Amino acid sequence: MELAILHLSDIHLTSAHDIVLTRASKIRDALHGAVPGATACVVLLSGDIAYSGKQLEYEIAYSFFEQLKAELLKLPLLQTVHLVSVPGNHDCDFDGESDVREYLLQDVKALYNSGIELDSDKARTLLSVQNNFFQFEAKLGGYKELTVQTRIAWGRLLSFGNFQLKFQCFNTAWLSRRRELQSKLFMPPKALEPYPGEASVSISIFHHPYNWLDANNYRQLKNLVEKTSDFVFTGHEHQPDAMTIDKFSGEHLHYVEGAALHGDGDDLDSAFNVVAFDFSTGEQRLELFQWNGELYASKTRYDWGMLIKNPARERHLLRVNHSFLRALNDTGTAFTHSRSRELTLDDIFVYPRMTCWSPEAALVRRREKGCSCYK
Repeated sequence: MELAILHLSDIHLTSAHDIVLTRASKIRDALHGAVPGATACVVLLSGDIAYSGKQLEYEIAYSFFEQLKAELLKLPLLQTVHLVSVPGNHDCDFDGESDVREYLLQDVKALYNSGIELDSDKARTLLSVQNNFFQFEAKLGGYKELTVQTRIAWGRLLSFGNFQLKFQCFNTAWLSRRRELQSKLFMPPKALEPYPGEASVSISIFHHPYNWLDANNYRQLKNLVEKTSDFVFTGHEHQPDAMTIDKFSGEHLHYVEGAALHGDGDDLDSAFNVVAFDFSTGEQRLELFQWNGELYASKTRYDWGMLIKNPARERHLLRVNHSFLRALNDTGTAFTHSRSRELTLDDIFVYPRMTCWSPEAALVRRREKGCSCYK
């Protein structure tokens, strides 16, 4: 069985006259050339579907992706098309931004230290600029609309015969502003839980590469992703790239950075990735396509390579969830801190300084102190 992942990013749709809307059949042709034997396809959108998060822009986007889906299903062997998406900073409607949200974002460090409950009014306020996106996300994929509690991190598990793909979706744009500031984003630690369920391939998706998150916080996201994913797809920077990471600690995974389907340059600034999986042979391949004025031509193509599951995934199937960890770390009383957060055992427990001595070493130490009973 062959499966294709069509990775589209940074589409920036503004009106029904956008030139990229006329290219659904050209995208289909490129995918067919890359994976002619594909029987299933996942269209993966790594953010910035709209330009300013407006409802009209998502209506245009929905029509386009319905057209693209119909075009893909015209391919002779393709039977199934699924769509999975995460928001980017352009998927925020800042015209409806409240004064409270602007106030909360004035001091991101204080916001982080205050702690974020995923179902709190604070989270609801910060996520409010993405309401149009989440209505679109549910309609596009045929899913139930995500609740506030699950809008910062969620998952999708798709089955294809005997094979399953797991998508871990992270909303790195929930703190985005009109003028995006590097290193001023963060993911709440309580949202950094692996999506349950085992799969043939585990894929993580988020819009902003790590360098756009707070220097300390991004490591928490990176640690989770690299222990639970085989592939990571990102967007935002409009610079396509791909790399394989092998770490001494055992993690092995692939990063795929998306080009812009509708970039800031001229008409030729349009590109996307296709990743192919052949589950019958256990191989994978990546190909980058660039618009040349007439069609999407192959710009970079990597040969088939072995599909290696990240060995770290097997070692981290069992993890302590945040609610149980919070119970273990509870002080049993209401200690507080000047930063207006509740203290935990890790904050107040001072580990004793203990030294291990052998009996012989203890006797020598006694003699050195002049203890007469050992003379």
